[in-house]
Amino acid sequence: MNVTEETTTRSDEYERATMAVDLGLNFFSHQADLLGVEKLERTKYLPQQLIDRYMHEALKLTAVSRLQDSSHFFAEIPGFEGVWASHEDLSACVAELRDVLFDWIVLKIEHNDRDIPVVAGISLNVI
Repeated sequence: MNVTEETTTRSDEYERATMAVDLGLNFFSHQADLLGVEKLERTKYLPQQLIDRYMHEALKLTAVSRLQDSSHFFAEIPGFEGVWASHEDLSACVAELRDVLFDWIVLKIEHNDRDIPVVAGISLNVI
């Protein structure tokens, strides 16, 4: 019985192309051309490293307390209006707060709000 071995190789160009993929948030708006054909146009881009760094620094400011007459924890970030979380488990509370912070940032950027707090010298108001 003859066994044939098949190998597949990747070119350097392919590897460079896959390495060049940027992670991050892309913001789009619907635009229509003169004929009324709609297309998406990228309006803003937020690199993943910037998001992660900003959130990491913002979460350092977290204030956690236990609610009165309850077994729930309450966490908030001072200066970030509306960013808070409540949960029975402390780690779940902080994880929920992280999700809320991310959604809050996305909404602020989508709506062109320029009142995002500067944290550790990082400003998202220029995006």
